[in-house]
Amino acid sequence: MASNPNNKPVCVIIGVGSGNGAANAQKFSKEGYALALISRSMGFISELADQIEDTKAYSCDVMDTGNIKSVFEQIKEDLGTVEVLIYSASSRFKAQGSKGDIEVATEEDMERAWRIDTLGCMASCKQVIPDMVEKGKGSLIILGATGSLRGGANFAAFASAKNAQRALAESMARHLGPKGVHVSLVIIDGSIDEKRTGEDIWIKAEELSNTLHFISQQDKSAWTFQMDIRPFVEKW
Repeated sequence: MASNPNNKPVCVIIGVGSGNGAANAQKFSKEGYALALISRSMGFISELADQIEDTKAYSCDVMDTGNIKSVFEQIKEDLGTVEVLIYSASSRFKAQGSKGDIEVATEEDMERAWRIDTLGCMASCKQVIPDMVEKGKGSLIILGATGSLRGGANFAAFASAKNAQRALAESMARHLGPKGVHVSLVIIDGSIDEKRTGEDIWIKAEELSNTLHFISQQDKSAWTFQMDIRPFVEKW
């Protein structure tokens, strides 16, 4: 459905795939949100949107800040102002050099990772911050990775971009918190069980979505900025 007839709060999810993106959509819909699902490709998100009430799919390349602006203008027209933004777009699986060491990664890999993980995040958040500040409430949830904290030898481009994303999130949190806008960084330290194997080595997408919803509902007297998520068998 392309409208929000019941005037539900609006949640935008950027980087929706069959794993945690789909689980997040199902969770926030169940909790009463109208949804805007964003991905570069429309195939999967169009099918998912058809299955969820008050949900619309949008194609967007987060490396294109102009594209981001136009998509968010359309979301506001279709569904209303955004209350929750989940930024889960990631360069890890989109750039061949994202898993490369410094001798393998190219300048193009570095720029691509930065544009997806950092610039795209900044541009997306800037589209919703004015309305959140005006209302004195809102939640920006940014999904990080192990690379947000440390640079693995084989993740020169990806870890650099994720470190920059974390610094951006922290800067936003310190600035926007006093204005009533909650910014949080959720570090995913482990792989998500997209094939629903039920093995303990994976993070369950449904449990991750429960955590993200919990963060979005926290009272401002006890906000979380950084949360690490990992399966209990993960070495760290």
